Amino acid sequence: NLLCKKEHLLIKANEARRRANESNHLTFWNGDLEHTEKQIDNLNWIVKIKQALEEDNILPYIQPYFDASTGKCIGGEALIRAKINGEIVGPGRFLDLIKQTQLYPKLTIKVLETCGQLLKKDPSSHLALNLSVMDFKHYSTLKALRQFFRENDVAGRLTLEITESESIQDYQWITSIVSEFREAGALLAIDDFGSGYSNLEKLIELQPDVLKLDGSIIRTIDVDPKLQILVRHINSLSHSLGIKTQAEFVHNQAVQDILVDMGVNYLQGFHLSEPISIEEWN
Repeated sequence: NLLCKKEHLLIKANEARRRANESNHLTFWNGDLEHTEKQIDNLNWIVKIKQALEEDNILPYIQPYFDASTGKCIGGEALIRAKINGEIVGPGRFLDLIKQTQLYPKLTIKVLETCGQLLKKDPSSHLALNLSVMDFKHYSTLKALRQFFRENDVAGRLTLEITESESIQDYQWITSIVSEFREAGALLAIDDFGSGYSNLEKLIELQPDVLKLDGSIIRTIDVDPKLQILVRHINSLSHSLGIKTQAEFVHNQAVQDILVDMGVNYLQGFHLSEPISIEEWN
């Protein structure tokens, strides 16, 4: 006799595995595991995202970014949203959890498909696509990415943003993978630089076109002189290496003015534009 619905068996097994990892103890799920609030919430989100995928309610959004010197919108970063019970939900509420499941590659491929449609619709558009190290290691995602490059003219129009740069262990491997797409015309950006520990020397070996400054070192730059010094030095070093810089979390005019004065190349944040729907972007 099944202890739960058949379609939930894999989810339950995943929950048991996650519990085992957290507690460092082998766990067998036999239907009577203690249901903590967190476990129930995790299960609910997995079911909600699975349903959203089935009902085509995974919605790519675009957050524009701007040339700091001219104020002109020069491109947009493709982000993910989910429509759940009529509400548009951001990735902060589900993405870290979903990355531990087989639903995650489907989200990446959904965003990739939308990028292809937008690039074909507007030959002058420029888009940035977030990819984690996990994406490059996943067969279906890597296959979809290669197909995307065969079907689309991306030369100078698509930036691959590598997130979770601190999780890169084998720089030689990731460099060879990324080189394949750069040869096809993609640009490379290192995302979230400055969040926690970043191995600058190793990241420079990737020879990125853009270094994205994380919100953690931008958010309070208007009131923290030490952060101003840090960002100014990172910006200067990047430019000396031929790398452009982009600041995230530009949330007020004071932050914008400081970054413009420093010579940061590109700006992105709610003060300039919140993420918008595909219809608004078009």
